[in-house]
Amino acid sequence: MQTVTSPDSTTPNPLSTPPAPGADVDRDLSPFKLQIAGPDLAFRPFQTDDPKPTGRDLVELAHLHPIEAYVVLQLLPSGDLEDLRPNETVDLRNSGVERFVIAHSDRTFRLVLVDKTLEWPASPINGITLKRLGNQKVDAVAVFLERQDQPDLEIGDHEFVELAKPGVERFYFRPIAQTVSIRVNKKDVQIDKGERTGLEIKQAAIQQGVTIELSFVLTLHKEGGQTKVIGDSDRVTVHAGQRFTAVAADDVS
Repeated sequence: MQTVTSPDSTTPNPLSTPPAPGADVDRDLSPFKLQIAGPDLAFRPFQTDDPKPTGRDLVELAHLHPIEAYVVLQLLPSGDLEDLRPNETVDLRNSGVERFVIAHSDRTFRLVLVDKTLEWPASPINGITLKRLGNQKVDAVAVFLERQDQPDLEIGDHEFVELAKPGVERFYFRPIAQTVSIRVNKKDVQIDKGERTGLEIKQAAIQQGVTIELSFVLTLHKEGGQTKVIGDSDRVTVHAGQRFTAVAADDVS
């Protein structure tokens, strides 16, 4: 099989490096383009002149050896993972850019993600990989492992679950709260988390019944008794439990 690798493929294991920003992954008639990732799901562009490579060909294309030590899975547009055997071919002439996961393994491990049964090529899997498999925004959901005799276990982005244990692990997503509670003039105020301007904080406080005006001076109370005046256009990364005061400009000493 005549192959051409990605132009920036210079490392012994290209699967460890994510795609370069702006990398071209659009389809041409020939060579045929595809994307390959390791178990971290960091996909990288490759191309080949063969319209119907085998699983073995894809491992060779990724410069991984010995070829027999690797498992190839095709990530379908539906999100399903399909095993591609060493002598089985895949047609790259279909519309879209095909994506494959290749891992050093001699078997796959079954798991259930929400309502899909998937085969994964490595025994450990972490939270961020499960989010990527589920096409979820990393900071929008939390991952939970279902358990029978104890509460379900939240899996952090970089925490691993061992899939080689007896039974089939079942995972699901739960939305992460997008608001936090802060205090303005000793009153609780709910506000969207993330970066907020001083004006947005005062607006949220007024809407929730805090008796201040937009012209008031907003102050953030920090650890150790320190304070910082937050201007209307100044941005603050808000988090639960922060304390602010807002007073008329004439009252600021």
